[in-house]
Amino acid sequence: FDFKDVKSITLKVRGYAGGTYEIRTVLGGECLARITVRYTNVWEYYTSDINIPDGVYPLYITYTGQGSAALGGFILE
Repeated sequence: FDFKDVKSITLKVRGYAGGTYEIRTVLGGECLARITVRYTNVWEYYTSDINIPDGVYPLYITYTGQGSAALGGFILE
């Protein structure tokens, strides 16, 4: 992705899961944002502040916790 002035990330999530998504630009690197999600069978939106440096980087979104979460998309603003 070509990032420029990104200050927040919103995840669209559902599933019978309780845990945390972590967002990074380097696999195994510094966590730039953590978003806690809860059990739901409908799509929910969760937003967090994030400071991604300007430039071209990959985006890694990982989930840790219980259950099975479905990521329906994300929005960078």
